[in-house]
Amino acid sequence: MNSICEACDINEATLYCLDCAKIHIYCQECFANCHKSDSKKSHKTQVLFAHKSGQEKLEEILFCPTHTKKLKEYACLTCNMAICSECSITGDHKKHEAGSIQKGYEKIAIKYELIYA
Repeated sequence: MNSICEACDINEATLYCLDCAKIHIYCQECFANCHKSDSKKSHKTQVLFAHKSGQEKLEEILFCPTHTKKLKEYACLTCNMAICSECSITGDHKKHEAGSIQKGYEKIAIKYELIYA
């Protein structure tokens, strides 16, 4: 898998946004540029990996284990896990409640009292 920033296609991607509905990987400079608007200034980031040896962890976080070329863009709210579009339409999660990645993070955070609703 290539860990190049999706915005500039030059720099190594080092983080992604926890608040955007769709996962995009960014270098720090492009994240800052893409999140200048008032509506995105408060978005939180997640570091992809601390060392290059974390590549496998990055792939596990971002890509579907069943459909290996598809990003986990949605949340299965029934199973509390990130899923790809293929899983939500034809896979094991097709009859489950689904939502945006952000909605999935919020549900898990509330369940485990990581944030206060």
